[in-house]
Amino acid sequence: MSDERGFTLVEVLVAFFILMVGMAGTALMLNTANAATAGTKAREQAIGLQREVVEAARSVPYDQLAPATVVPAVQAKPGLGKLALTDTSWKVSRGGVIYTVTLGACSVDDDSDEGIGAHDAASFCATSATDTTPARCRELLTVAGSGQPLPDGPAIDVGRCGIDLDGDGAVDNLVEARAGCDPCSPTPPADQTPDDYKRIVTLVTWDRGTGGKYALQSATVPNPGSAAAIRIDTLTRAPATVAIGPGTSSVSFSATPSRPPAAVAWSVNGAIQEIDPAAQPALSWQWPLGEVDQAGAVLDGSYIVGARAADASGIAGPTRSMTIAVNRRQPKAPAGFVAGRNSDAVEFEWTANQERDIEGYRVYRVVGDVGEPACELTRATNCRLLDGADGDYYVVAVDRTTAGVLREGDVPLEVTPEGAVTTGASSPDSPSDLTATREADAVTLSWTPSPSTEVEFYRIYRDGQLYEHRYDRMAGTADADGLYRYVDTQTDGVTHSYSITAVNSKLGESAMLGPVTR
Repeated sequence: MSDERGFTLVEVLVAFFILMVGMAGTALMLNTANAATAGTKAREQAIGLQREVVEAARSVPYDQLAPATVVPAVQAKPGLGKLALTDTSWKVSRGGVIYTVTLGACSVDDDSDEGIGAHDAASFCATSATDTTPARCRELLTVAGSGQPLPDGPAIDVGRCGIDLDGDGAVDNLVEARAGCDPCSPTPPADQTPDDYKRIVTLVTWDRGTGGKYALQSATVPNPGSAAAIRIDTLTRAPATVAIGPGTSSVSFSATPSRPPAAVAWSVNGAIQEIDPAAQPALSWQWPLGEVDQAGAVLDGSYIVGARAADASGIAGPTRSMTIAVNRRQPKAPAGFVAGRNSDAVEFEWTANQERDIEGYRVYRVVGDVGEPACELTRATNCRLLDGADGDYYVVAVDRTTAGVLREGDVPLEVTPEGAVTTGASSPDSPSDLTATREADAVTLSWTPSPSTEVEFYRIYRDGQLYEHRYDRMAGTADADGLYRYVDTQTDGVTHSYSITAVNSKLGESAMLGPVTR
Protein backbone atom coordinates (compact mmCIF):
# COMPACT_ATOMS: atom_id res chain seq x y z
CA MET A 1 0.00 0.00 0.00
CA SER A 2 1.50 3.37 -1.10
CA ASP A 3 2.26 6.32 1.25
CA GLU A 4 -0.38 9.04 0.68
CA ARG A 5 0.93 11.55 3.22
CA GLY A 6 1.39 15.33 2.08
CA PHE A 7 1.94 18.83 3.55
CA THR A 8 -0.17 19.72 6.43
CA LEU A 9 -1.99 23.05 6.48
CA VAL A 10 0.44 24.39 9.03
CA GLU A 11 3.38 23.58 6.84
CA VAL A 12 1.78 25.33 3.88
CA LEU A 13 1.07 28.41 5.92
CA VAL A 14 4.65 28.55 7.22
CA ALA A 15 6.04 28.19 3.72
CA PHE A 16 3.72 30.90 2.45
CA PHE A 17 4.76 33.21 5.28
CA ILE A 18 8.42 32.69 4.52
CA LEU A 19 7.78 33.44 0.83
CA MET A 20 5.86 36.59 1.67
CA VAL A 21 8.61 37.84 3.97
CA GLY A 22 11.14 37.31 1.22
CA MET A 23 8.99 39.06 -1.34
CA ALA A 24 8.35 41.98 1.03
CA GLY A 25 12.05 42.33 1.68
CA THR A 26 12.73 42.33 -2.04
CA ALA A 27 10.02 44.95 -2.64
CA LEU A 28 11.37 47.11 0.17
CA MET A 29 14.87 46.82 -1.23
CA LEU A 30 13.63 47.78 -4.72
CA ASN A 31 11.63 50.70 -3.33
CA THR A 32 14.59 51.94 -1.34
CA ALA A 33 16.81 51.61 -4.40
CA ASN A 34 14.29 53.48 -6.55
CA ALA A 35 14.02 56.24 -3.93
CA ALA A 36 17.78 56.51 -3.74
CA THR A 37 18.00 56.65 -7.53
CA ALA A 38 15.28 59.33 -7.65
CA GLY A 39 17.07 61.28 -4.92
CA THR A 40 20.39 61.06 -6.73
CA LYS A 41 18.79 62.13 -10.00
CA ALA A 42 16.99 65.01 -8.27
CA ARG A 43 20.26 66.19 -6.72
CA GLU A 44 22.10 65.94 -10.06
CA GLN A 45 19.37 67.98 -11.72
CA ALA A 46 19.50 70.51 -8.88
CA ILE A 47 23.26 70.92 -9.25
CA GLY A 48 22.85 71.28 -13.02
CA LEU A 49 20.12 73.88 -12.55
CA GLN A 50 22.27 75.74 -10.05
CA ARG A 51 25.15 75.85 -12.52
CA GLU A 52 22.78 77.22 -15.17
CA VAL A 53 21.70 79.97 -12.80
CA VAL A 54 25.28 80.87 -11.89
CA GLU A 55 26.44 80.93 -15.53
CA ALA A 56 23.39 82.98 -16.49
CA ALA A 57 24.28 85.43 -13.73
CA ARG A 58 27.85 85.63 -15.03
CA SER A 59 26.50 86.62 -18.46
CA VAL A 60 24.52 89.53 -17.02
CA PRO A 61 26.21 92.96 -17.44
CA TYR A 62 28.35 93.63 -14.39
CA ASP A 63 26.43 96.70 -13.25
CA GLN A 64 23.15 94.70 -13.31
CA LEU A 65 24.51 92.17 -10.81
CA ALA A 66 22.81 94.01 -7.98
CA PRO A 67 20.22 92.94 -5.36
CA ALA A 68 17.31 94.58 -7.18
CA THR A 69 18.18 93.55 -10.74
CA VAL A 70 19.96 90.20 -10.75
CA VAL A 71 16.84 88.01 -10.27
CA PRO A 72 14.76 89.48 -13.14
CA ALA A 73 17.86 89.57 -15.35
CA VAL A 74 18.49 85.82 -14.84
CA GLN A 75 14.81 84.90 -15.05
CA ALA A 76 14.76 86.50 -18.50
CA LYS A 77 17.25 83.89 -19.75
CA PRO A 78 15.78 80.97 -21.76
CA GLY A 79 14.59 78.11 -19.53
CA LEU A 80 15.06 79.97 -16.26
CA GLY A 81 11.77 81.82 -16.00
CA LYS A 82 9.13 81.10 -13.38
CA LEU A 83 7.15 77.91 -13.85
CA ALA A 84 3.93 79.97 -13.64
CA LEU A 85 3.66 83.71 -14.03
CA THR A 86 1.27 83.81 -11.08
CA ASP A 87 3.89 82.27 -8.78
CA THR A 88 5.43 84.60 -6.21
CA SER A 89 8.38 82.33 -5.56
CA TRP A 90 10.81 81.28 -8.29
CA LYS A 91 10.02 77.68 -9.28
CA VAL A 92 11.64 75.81 -12.16
CA SER A 93 10.84 72.31 -13.46
CA ARG A 94 13.57 69.83 -14.39
CA GLY A 95 12.87 66.15 -15.20
CA GLY A 96 9.50 66.14 -13.45
CA VAL A 97 10.93 67.71 -10.28
CA ILE A 98 9.87 71.18 -9.11
CA TYR A 99 12.80 73.20 -7.77
CA THR A 100 12.62 76.46 -5.82
CA VAL A 101 15.45 78.86 -6.69
CA THR A 102 16.72 81.87 -4.76
CA LEU A 103 19.47 84.16 -6.05
CA GLY A 104 21.30 87.16 -4.68
CA ALA A 105 24.19 89.37 -5.77
CA CYS A 106 26.12 92.10 -4.01
CA SER A 107 29.36 94.05 -4.43
CA VAL A 108 32.48 93.37 -2.39
CA ASP A 109 35.09 95.94 -1.39
CA ASP A 110 38.29 93.98 -0.89
CA ASP A 111 40.09 95.74 1.95
CA SER A 112 43.42 94.22 0.90
CA ASP A 113 43.90 96.71 -1.93
CA GLU A 114 43.32 100.29 -0.74
CA GLY A 115 41.16 99.85 2.35
CA ILE A 116 37.41 100.35 2.42
CA GLY A 117 35.91 103.11 0.27
CA ALA A 118 32.63 104.99 0.49
CA HIS A 119 29.88 102.83 -0.97
CA ASP A 120 26.15 102.13 -1.04
CA ALA A 121 25.05 99.96 1.88
CA ALA A 122 22.06 98.78 -0.17
CA SER A 123 24.25 97.07 -2.79
CA PHE A 124 27.44 95.99 -0.98
CA CYS A 125 27.74 92.65 0.80
CA ALA A 126 27.51 92.63 4.57
CA THR A 127 30.66 91.45 6.32
CA SER A 128 31.43 90.12 9.80
CA ALA A 129 34.38 88.83 11.76
CA THR A 130 32.90 85.31 12.02
CA ASP A 131 31.94 82.86 9.28
CA THR A 132 28.58 81.13 8.91
CA THR A 133 28.99 77.37 9.40
CA PRO A 134 27.29 74.62 7.32
CA ALA A 135 25.52 73.44 10.48
CA ARG A 136 24.04 76.91 10.95
CA CYS A 137 22.77 76.89 7.35
CA ARG A 138 21.18 73.45 7.84
CA GLU A 139 19.46 74.70 10.97
CA LEU A 140 18.13 77.84 9.27
CA LEU A 141 17.04 76.03 6.12
CA THR A 142 15.17 73.38 8.13
CA VAL A 143 13.28 75.99 10.12
CA ALA A 144 12.67 78.23 7.08
CA GLY A 145 11.13 75.26 5.25
CA SER A 146 8.75 74.59 8.12
CA GLY A 147 7.45 78.14 8.17
CA GLN A 148 8.44 78.60 11.82
CA PRO A 149 10.28 81.72 13.13
CA LEU A 150 14.02 81.54 12.61
CA PRO A 151 16.19 80.90 15.67
CA ASP A 152 18.07 83.80 17.18
CA GLY A 153 21.42 84.63 15.65
CA PRO A 154 23.23 87.05 13.35
CA ALA A 155 20.96 88.36 10.58
CA ILE A 156 23.86 88.06 8.14
CA ASP A 157 23.55 84.24 8.31
CA VAL A 158 20.27 84.40 6.38
CA GLY A 159 21.98 86.00 3.39
CA ARG A 160 25.02 83.76 3.51
CA CYS A 161 22.75 80.70 3.52
CA GLY A 162 20.80 81.96 0.49
CA ILE A 163 17.45 82.13 2.29
CA ASP A 164 14.50 83.96 0.77
CA LEU A 165 12.34 85.14 3.69
CA ASP A 166 9.59 86.87 1.69
CA GLY A 167 9.33 84.35 -1.16
CA ASP A 168 10.20 86.69 -4.05
CA GLY A 169 13.15 84.67 -5.35
CA ALA A 170 15.80 87.09 -4.04
CA VAL A 171 18.15 86.24 -1.18
CA ASP A 172 17.45 88.40 1.88
CA ASN A 173 19.83 89.96 4.42
CA LEU A 174 22.71 89.78 1.94
CA VAL A 175 23.67 93.47 1.97
CA GLU A 176 24.86 95.85 4.67
CA ALA A 177 21.59 97.78 4.90
CA ARG A 178 19.72 94.61 5.93
CA ALA A 179 22.30 92.63 7.84
CA GLY A 180 24.81 95.02 9.35
CA CYS A 181 28.52 95.04 8.55
CA ASP A 182 32.02 95.26 9.93
CA PRO A 183 33.45 97.54 8.68
CA CYS A 184 30.91 99.63 6.76
CA SER A 185 32.57 103.02 6.76
CA PRO A 186 35.64 103.99 4.69
CA THR A 187 39.06 103.29 6.16
CA PRO A 188 42.03 105.52 5.37
CA PRO A 189 43.26 105.64 2.76
CA ALA A 190 39.74 105.49 1.30
CA ASP A 191 39.41 103.20 -1.73
CA GLN A 192 38.34 105.31 -4.73
CA THR A 193 37.03 102.25 -6.64
CA PRO A 194 35.44 100.09 -3.94
CA ASP A 195 33.53 97.70 -6.25
CA ASP A 196 36.25 95.05 -6.64
CA TYR A 197 34.03 92.05 -7.47
CA LYS A 198 30.50 90.70 -7.18
CA ARG A 199 29.42 87.83 -4.93
CA ILE A 200 26.63 85.58 -6.26
CA VAL A 201 24.71 83.39 -3.78
CA THR A 202 22.23 80.80 -5.10
CA LEU A 203 20.13 78.23 -3.26
CA VAL A 204 18.10 75.45 -4.91
CA THR A 205 15.61 73.42 -2.80
CA TRP A 206 13.38 70.47 -3.74
CA ASP A 207 11.37 67.56 -2.27
CA ARG A 208 11.90 64.26 -4.13
CA GLY A 209 13.52 60.92 -3.27
CA THR A 210 15.72 60.36 -0.28
CA GLY A 211 18.61 62.66 -1.28
CA GLY A 212 19.53 66.05 0.14
CA LYS A 213 16.87 68.71 -0.03
CA TYR A 214 18.99 71.78 -0.89
CA ALA A 215 22.11 72.87 -2.74
CA LEU A 216 23.89 76.10 -1.76
CA GLN A 217 26.62 77.73 -3.83
CA SER A 218 28.56 81.00 -3.73
CA ALA A 219 30.51 82.35 -6.72
CA THR A 220 32.41 85.54 -7.56
CA VAL A 221 32.57 87.72 -10.67
CA PRO A 222 35.61 90.04 -10.92
CA ASN A 223 35.08 93.61 -11.97
CA PRO A 224 35.83 93.59 -15.74
CA GLY A 225 36.66 97.29 -15.85
CA SER A 226 35.87 99.05 -19.10
CA ALA A 227 35.60 95.79 -21.08
CA ALA A 228 31.97 95.33 -20.08
CA ALA A 229 31.13 98.99 -19.54
CA ILE A 230 28.20 100.86 -21.04
CA ARG A 231 28.69 101.93 -24.67
CA ILE A 232 27.36 104.93 -26.52
CA ASP A 233 25.75 103.25 -29.53
CA THR A 234 24.80 106.42 -31.43
CA LEU A 235 25.88 110.05 -31.30
CA THR A 236 23.99 112.50 -33.51
CA ARG A 237 23.98 116.26 -34.00
CA ALA A 238 21.83 119.03 -35.41
CA PRO A 239 22.35 120.79 -37.70
CA ALA A 240 23.80 117.81 -39.53
CA THR A 241 25.50 119.85 -42.28
CA VAL A 242 29.11 119.12 -43.19
CA ALA A 243 30.32 122.40 -41.66
CA ILE A 244 28.71 124.74 -39.15
CA GLY A 245 28.33 127.96 -41.11
CA PRO A 246 27.38 131.59 -40.43
CA GLY A 247 24.35 132.29 -38.28
CA THR A 248 24.73 129.20 -36.10
CA SER A 249 25.21 129.94 -32.40
CA SER A 250 24.84 126.42 -30.97
CA VAL A 251 24.95 122.76 -31.95
CA SER A 252 22.60 120.14 -30.47
CA PHE A 253 23.70 116.58 -29.69
CA SER A 254 21.97 113.43 -28.50
CA ALA A 255 23.35 110.05 -27.45
CA THR A 256 21.90 106.55 -27.15
CA PRO A 257 23.61 104.25 -24.58
CA SER A 258 23.64 100.45 -24.75
CA ARG A 259 21.80 100.37 -21.40
CA PRO A 260 20.71 102.95 -18.83
CA PRO A 261 23.79 104.70 -17.39
CA ALA A 262 24.42 106.19 -13.98
CA ALA A 263 26.40 109.09 -15.45
CA VAL A 264 27.20 110.54 -18.87
CA ALA A 265 30.01 112.90 -19.82
CA TRP A 266 30.34 114.79 -23.09
CA SER A 267 33.45 116.61 -24.16
CA VAL A 268 34.89 119.01 -26.71
CA ASN A 269 38.56 118.30 -27.42
CA GLY A 270 38.78 116.53 -24.07
CA ALA A 271 37.10 119.26 -21.98
CA ILE A 272 34.47 117.25 -20.08
CA GLN A 273 31.02 118.30 -18.95
CA GLU A 274 28.66 116.03 -17.01
CA ILE A 275 25.03 115.08 -17.70
CA ASP A 276 22.75 113.69 -14.98
CA PRO A 277 20.66 110.92 -16.65
CA ALA A 278 18.12 111.11 -13.83
CA ALA A 279 17.39 114.76 -14.64
CA GLN A 280 17.82 114.38 -18.39
CA PRO A 281 16.98 110.80 -19.42
CA ALA A 282 16.86 111.77 -23.11
CA LEU A 283 20.65 112.39 -22.97
CA SER A 284 20.67 115.48 -25.17
CA TRP A 285 22.71 118.63 -24.79
CA GLN A 286 23.80 121.80 -26.57
CA TRP A 287 27.27 123.07 -27.34
CA PRO A 288 27.06 126.88 -27.20
CA LEU A 289 29.26 128.48 -29.86
CA GLY A 290 28.51 132.09 -28.95
CA GLU A 291 28.12 134.94 -31.41
CA VAL A 292 30.84 135.05 -34.06
CA ASP A 293 32.79 138.11 -32.87
CA GLN A 294 31.79 137.85 -29.23
CA ALA A 295 34.56 137.48 -26.65
CA GLY A 296 34.99 133.82 -25.77
CA ALA A 297 33.08 132.57 -28.84
CA VAL A 298 34.17 129.26 -30.38
CA LEU A 299 36.65 129.97 -33.18
CA ASP A 300 36.56 128.35 -36.58
CA GLY A 301 38.21 124.98 -37.01
CA SER A 302 37.76 121.26 -36.43
CA TYR A 303 36.70 120.00 -33.02
CA ILE A 304 36.22 116.50 -31.63
CA VAL A 305 32.97 116.12 -29.69
CA GLY A 306 32.63 112.90 -27.71
CA ALA A 307 30.39 111.20 -25.18
CA ARG A 308 30.83 108.27 -22.83
CA ALA A 309 28.68 106.61 -20.18
CA ALA A 310 29.48 105.10 -16.79
CA ASP A 311 27.69 102.58 -14.60
CA ALA A 312 26.92 102.86 -10.91
CA SER A 313 30.40 101.55 -10.09
CA GLY A 314 31.99 104.45 -11.94
CA ILE A 315 33.29 102.24 -14.76
CA ALA A 316 33.12 104.20 -18.00
CA GLY A 317 32.87 102.71 -21.46
CA PRO A 318 34.68 103.87 -24.59
CA THR A 319 34.14 107.36 -25.92
CA ARG A 320 32.12 107.70 -29.11
CA SER A 321 33.14 110.85 -30.93
CA MET A 322 32.64 112.83 -34.10
CA THR A 323 34.53 115.65 -35.78
CA ILE A 324 32.70 118.96 -36.10
CA ALA A 325 33.90 121.63 -38.56
CA VAL A 326 33.03 125.16 -37.50
CA ASN A 327 33.39 127.71 -40.32
CA ARG A 328 31.40 130.82 -39.49
CA ARG A 329 33.63 133.64 -40.75
CA GLN A 330 36.77 134.52 -42.68
CA PRO A 331 40.00 134.57 -40.66
CA LYS A 332 40.84 137.49 -38.43
CA ALA A 333 43.95 139.58 -39.14
CA PRO A 334 47.08 138.01 -37.61
CA ALA A 335 48.52 139.75 -34.55
CA GLY A 336 52.10 140.79 -33.86
CA PHE A 337 53.03 141.57 -37.46
CA VAL A 338 56.56 143.01 -37.75
CA ALA A 339 58.40 143.99 -40.93
CA GLY A 340 62.01 145.14 -41.11
CA ARG A 341 65.10 145.33 -43.23
CA ASN A 342 68.05 143.05 -42.58
CA SER A 343 70.81 144.13 -44.99
CA ASP A 344 69.34 143.79 -48.50
CA ALA A 345 66.54 141.48 -47.39
CA VAL A 346 63.16 142.43 -45.99
CA GLU A 347 61.88 140.08 -43.31
CA PHE A 348 58.43 139.58 -41.81
CA GLU A 349 57.22 137.85 -38.67
CA TRP A 350 53.79 137.50 -37.07
CA THR A 351 51.85 135.48 -34.50
CA ALA A 352 49.85 132.46 -35.62
CA ASN A 353 46.08 132.86 -35.67
CA GLN A 354 44.04 131.11 -33.02
CA GLU A 355 41.55 129.75 -35.56
CA ARG A 356 42.02 126.04 -36.14
CA ASP A 357 41.34 126.01 -39.89
CA ILE A 358 44.10 128.30 -41.18
CA GLU A 359 45.61 127.10 -44.47
CA GLY A 360 48.44 129.66 -44.41
CA TYR A 361 49.33 133.33 -44.66
CA ARG A 362 50.08 135.88 -47.40
CA VAL A 363 52.09 139.11 -47.08
CA TYR A 364 51.19 142.15 -49.18
CA ARG A 365 52.94 145.48 -49.88
CA VAL A 366 50.70 148.54 -50.03
CA VAL A 367 50.81 150.09 -53.48
CA GLY A 368 48.32 152.92 -53.81
CA ASP A 369 44.96 151.63 -52.65
CA VAL A 370 45.68 147.94 -53.27
CA GLY A 371 47.92 145.24 -51.95
CA GLU A 372 50.70 143.83 -54.08
CA PRO A 373 51.73 140.24 -53.28
CA ALA A 374 55.04 140.08 -51.44
CA CYS A 375 55.17 136.58 -49.95
CA GLU A 376 53.07 133.79 -51.42
CA LEU A 377 50.98 131.45 -49.30
CA THR A 378 53.06 129.98 -46.48
CA ARG A 379 52.18 127.93 -43.44
CA ALA A 380 55.08 129.45 -41.50
CA THR A 381 54.72 132.60 -39.41
CA ASN A 382 57.59 134.34 -41.15
CA CYS A 383 58.87 135.01 -44.65
CA ARG A 384 61.73 136.85 -46.39
CA LEU A 385 62.20 138.94 -49.55
CA LEU A 386 65.82 138.97 -50.70
CA ASP A 387 65.41 142.26 -52.66
CA GLY A 388 62.41 143.71 -50.89
CA ALA A 389 61.43 147.29 -51.47
CA ASP A 390 60.78 149.90 -48.83
CA GLY A 391 57.18 150.60 -48.02
CA ASP A 392 54.22 149.49 -45.91
CA TYR A 393 53.35 145.81 -45.59
CA TYR A 394 50.61 143.75 -44.00
CA VAL A 395 49.70 140.05 -43.61
CA VAL A 396 46.41 138.20 -44.01
CA ALA A 397 45.41 134.70 -42.93
CA VAL A 398 43.87 132.26 -45.41
CA ASP A 399 41.30 129.50 -44.80
CA ARG A 400 38.73 127.72 -46.97
CA THR A 401 35.05 128.31 -47.48
CA THR A 402 32.54 125.56 -46.77
CA ALA A 403 32.83 124.78 -50.49
CA GLY A 404 36.59 124.23 -50.15
CA VAL A 405 37.74 127.43 -51.91
CA LEU A 406 40.70 129.38 -50.48
CA ARG A 407 39.54 132.56 -48.75
CA GLU A 408 41.62 135.47 -47.45
CA GLY A 409 40.78 136.95 -44.09
CA ASP A 410 40.48 140.42 -42.64
CA VAL A 411 42.79 143.18 -43.92
CA PRO A 412 44.11 145.61 -41.26
CA LEU A 413 42.24 148.91 -41.28
CA GLU A 414 45.57 150.71 -41.30
CA VAL A 415 49.21 149.70 -41.50
CA THR A 416 51.00 150.13 -38.19
CA PRO A 417 54.60 151.39 -37.92
CA GLU A 418 55.64 147.79 -37.35
CA GLY A 419 54.62 147.09 -40.93
CA ALA A 420 56.76 149.85 -42.44
CA VAL A 421 60.16 149.10 -44.02
CA THR A 422 62.76 151.82 -44.62
CA THR A 423 66.32 151.78 -45.86
CA GLY A 424 69.00 152.58 -43.35
CA ALA A 425 67.25 151.07 -40.34
CA SER A 426 69.64 150.56 -37.46
CA SER A 427 70.92 147.21 -36.22
CA PRO A 428 72.08 146.37 -32.68
CA ASP A 429 75.66 145.71 -31.70
CA SER A 430 76.80 142.12 -31.48
CA PRO A 431 76.92 140.12 -28.25
CA SER A 432 80.33 138.78 -27.17
CA ASP A 433 82.17 135.95 -25.43
CA LEU A 434 80.18 133.04 -26.83
CA THR A 435 81.08 129.70 -25.23
CA ALA A 436 79.61 126.18 -25.44
CA THR A 437 79.82 123.30 -22.99
CA ARG A 438 78.44 119.78 -23.31
CA GLU A 439 77.01 117.56 -20.61
CA ALA A 440 75.79 114.20 -21.89
CA ASP A 441 73.52 115.02 -24.88
CA ALA A 442 72.85 118.67 -23.88
CA VAL A 443 74.87 121.68 -25.04
CA THR A 444 74.81 124.91 -23.01
CA LEU A 445 75.61 128.20 -24.76
CA SER A 446 76.51 131.33 -22.78
CA TRP A 447 77.33 134.84 -23.96
CA THR A 448 77.68 138.42 -22.81
CA PRO A 449 74.72 140.51 -23.98
CA SER A 450 74.89 143.20 -26.64
CA PRO A 451 75.60 146.70 -25.32
CA SER A 452 72.70 148.01 -27.42
CA THR A 453 69.51 148.91 -25.54
CA GLU A 454 67.02 148.06 -28.30
CA VAL A 455 67.63 144.31 -28.38
CA GLU A 456 64.35 142.33 -28.45
CA PHE A 457 65.81 138.83 -28.53
CA TYR A 458 68.86 136.77 -29.47
CA ARG A 459 68.72 134.44 -32.44
CA ILE A 460 70.54 131.08 -32.32
CA TYR A 461 71.91 129.53 -35.51
CA ARG A 462 72.94 125.89 -35.64
CA ASP A 463 75.24 124.18 -38.18
CA GLY A 464 75.49 127.28 -40.40
CA GLN A 465 74.90 131.03 -40.54
CA LEU A 466 72.31 131.31 -43.31
CA TYR A 467 68.58 132.01 -43.09
CA GLU A 468 67.76 128.31 -43.20
CA HIS A 469 70.10 127.67 -40.25
CA ARG A 470 68.02 129.74 -37.82
CA TYR A 471 67.32 127.34 -34.99
CA ASP A 472 65.74 129.16 -32.04
CA ARG A 473 65.51 132.46 -30.20
CA MET A 474 65.85 133.62 -26.61
CA ALA A 475 64.43 136.74 -24.95
CA GLY A 476 64.40 137.95 -21.37
CA THR A 477 67.16 139.30 -19.19
CA ALA A 478 70.65 138.16 -18.26
CA ASP A 479 71.22 135.99 -15.21
CA ALA A 480 72.92 136.98 -11.95
CA ASP A 481 76.32 136.61 -13.62
CA GLY A 482 75.34 139.04 -16.36
CA LEU A 483 75.21 136.27 -18.99
CA TYR A 484 72.58 134.74 -21.24
CA ARG A 485 72.44 130.97 -21.20
CA TYR A 486 70.67 128.73 -23.71
CA VAL A 487 70.46 124.93 -23.43
CA ASP A 488 70.04 122.76 -26.55
CA THR A 489 68.61 119.42 -25.43
CA GLN A 490 67.88 118.14 -28.98
CA THR A 491 71.43 117.33 -30.07
CA ASP A 492 70.86 113.56 -30.52
CA GLY A 493 74.39 113.11 -29.20
CA VAL A 494 75.84 114.73 -32.38
CA THR A 495 78.39 117.55 -32.48
CA HIS A 496 76.94 120.88 -33.67
CA SER A 497 78.22 124.40 -34.35
CA TYR A 498 76.40 127.44 -32.98
CA SER A 499 76.30 131.19 -33.77
CA ILE A 500 74.42 134.08 -32.08
CA THR A 501 72.99 137.43 -33.24
CA ALA A 502 71.12 140.22 -31.46
CA VAL A 503 67.82 141.34 -33.06
CA ASN A 504 65.85 144.58 -32.48
CA SER A 505 62.14 145.33 -32.75
CA LYS A 506 62.35 145.98 -36.52
CA LEU A 507 64.14 142.66 -37.11
CA GLY A 508 67.45 144.41 -37.60
CA GLU A 509 70.17 141.87 -36.86
CA SER A 510 73.67 142.37 -35.50
CA ALA A 511 76.83 140.91 -36.97
CA MET A 512 77.22 137.18 -36.35
CA LEU A 513 78.99 135.93 -33.21
CA GLY A 514 80.53 132.48 -33.57
CA PRO A 515 80.64 129.72 -34.46
CA VAL A 516 81.51 127.55 -31.48
CA THR A 517 81.37 123.77 -31.73
CA ARG A 518 80.40 121.11 -29.19
